[in-house]
Amino acid sequence: MDFKCEKLYFDQAEKRNYNLNVSCKELIDDNVKLLTVTANSCCNRCEMLNNEVLIEGIVNFCAIVKDENGIRKIERSERFNFNETCQGAMPSSYMLASCDCSKVKGYCETGNLMLNCVVNISAILINPCEIECYNELEDDEFRKKTSTVKLNKLDFKKNIRFSLSEEKELSPRVPEIEQVLSVNASANVKEAHISAGQLIMGGEVCLQTVYKSVDEYEPVVQVTDNFDFTQIIELKDVQDSTPIVKLSLEEVHTSILPNEQGEFRRITYNIGLCGYVYSLSSDEATVITDVYSVKNKLNCQCKNVDFTEISEKFTSTVSKNIQVRLPENKTPIARINAVSFNPVLDKCQISSSKAIIKCFGEVSCIYTASGTGETDGFNTLVEFEIISDSMQFNDIDACFVHLCLCDIQAVLVSGNEIEIRAGFNMEFVPQKLSECNVINNIEIDENTNFDEFGIIVYNTQKGENLWDICKKYGVDVEEIKKLNPDLTDNPEQNKKIYIFRKLAV
Repeated sequence: MDFKCEKLYFDQAEKRNYNLNVSCKELIDDNVKLLTVTANSCCNRCEMLNNEVLIEGIVNFCAIVKDENGIRKIERSERFNFNETCQGAMPSSYMLASCDCSKVKGYCETGNLMLNCVVNISAILINPCEIECYNELEDDEFRKKTSTVKLNKLDFKKNIRFSLSEEKELSPRVPEIEQVLSVNASANVKEAHISAGQLIMGGEVCLQTVYKSVDEYEPVVQVTDNFDFTQIIELKDVQDSTPIVKLSLEEVHTSILPNEQGEFRRITYNIGLCGYVYSLSSDEATVITDVYSVKNKLNCQCKNVDFTEISEKFTSTVSKNIQVRLPENKTPIARINAVSFNPVLDKCQISSSKAIIKCFGEVSCIYTASGTGETDGFNTLVEFEIISDSMQFNDIDACFVHLCLCDIQAVLVSGNEIEIRAGFNMEFVPQKLSECNVINNIEIDENTNFDEFGIIVYNTQKGENLWDICKKYGVDVEEIKKLNPDLTDNPEQNKKIYIFRKLAV
C-alpha cells in the first residue's frame, strides 16, 4: 500500500463585531447651550494574546456650543480599551480591526458638558490552520474519491499610517472664515496594487468642514469638498498581488491663510490616516475524501474541515436620499447652516443579483430657527438601507463589505424635515464556505475479508449512490456497470442491481 501524505496550510477569515461605550465630561459655564456634537474614532492597537483580543484606540469629540461670547468649539479626546475572550481563536490567530462612532450624544448639566458615543469595532479574525491528509495513492487494489479545494493564505498584513496635506480656497459665494469649528473626513481607496515591494494606492478624501464666519447673518457655514491622493508605501518581501486596504481618520489639523486680497478664504488641511492592508491568495489542492479496497476492508479516519474560499473583490457606487426629521422639542428650520453625517454599516444580506446593506448614521445639524433667527442645532440617529447595483453574487455564503462616504449634500424639505443626498462607495470581498471530509489515517485489515461472494442481488437504498455500493461490497464501478448497463451513478430507490463479488484467494 503506497499512500502519499502532505500537510495543507490555509487561513480561515471570519468577521467579528464589538461595541463599547466611551464617555467624558468637560467643565463649562452654566449659560452654555450645546448646538451639536460629533465624534470620530480609530484603532491604534489590535493584538491577540492566546484566545483573548486586545484593542486600543482613541475617540475625538468635537462639541459646538453657544454662549454670551458667541459660537465656539470644545474638543476632547478619550482613549478606550477593549479586552474579551475571543471564541474560536487559537494561539496562532491574529486580528485586523477598524472602528466607527455612532449614537453620539451630549448634554449640559450643572456646569458640565457630558459627551458619550458607542464605538463600533469591525474586525476580521484570521485563524491559521494546518491539517495532514492523503492526496495520492498508487495501487490497482484501491479505489479513491478526490476533491479539489481552495486554500486561502494571508500573504502579508501591515498596519499603515500616513499624512496628507491639501490647500483649498473657498468660493466667493460664502463668507470669510473666522475659525474652523469641526472637520469630518472619510477616506476611500479607489485603487491599490503591489509592485516591486511597494504598495501603490490612489483614493479620495471627502471633507465636511464647518466654520464660524465673519458674517453675523450667516454665523455658521459648511463646505464639502473632495481631493484625490496617491500614496506609495514600502512593503518588504511581498509578492505582486491585489491588496485590500481599510483606512480611518486618525486626526485632522487646519490652518487659515489669507488670499492675495487679504481675505481669509484659504484652508490648509493636514489629515492623518491609519489602518491596515492585507492580501489573500488562493491555491488549489487535491485531497482524497474517500477510499476503499477491492480485496480487503479498510479502516479510515476522517476529519471534517471547513475551507473558506475568498473571491476577487469588486466595488460599487450608489446614491441614497435619506430623510431626517427634526426632533419634537426643536423650533422649525428656516435655513440649514451645516450638516455632518457619519454612516456605519450594520448588516449585509446577499442575494443572487444584489446586496442589501442596512446602515445607521449620526446626523449633526446646525440651522437658523424659523421666526426667531437664532442659531440652533440637533443630533439624531437615522436608519437607512442601501441596495447595490445588479451584480453576480453566485454561490456566496458571506461577504466582507467596506462602506465609505464619498459625497454629501443637505436640502431643506420643510421646517421639520431635511434630506441628505449622499454618495457611497462600497467594496465587496465575497466569501464561500465549503465542507470537505479528508482522510488523515488509513489502515488495512488483512484478516477481514468481505462476507458475500458470487452473484449478489441488491436493492438500492434512499440517498445511496454507486460509490457507496461499490465500497460496501469491495467491487469496481466498471464491473457493476457491465452487469447493469442501464445503471446510473445515482440510482433511484429500490432499484434491483446485480453485483459479482470475486472470491479473494
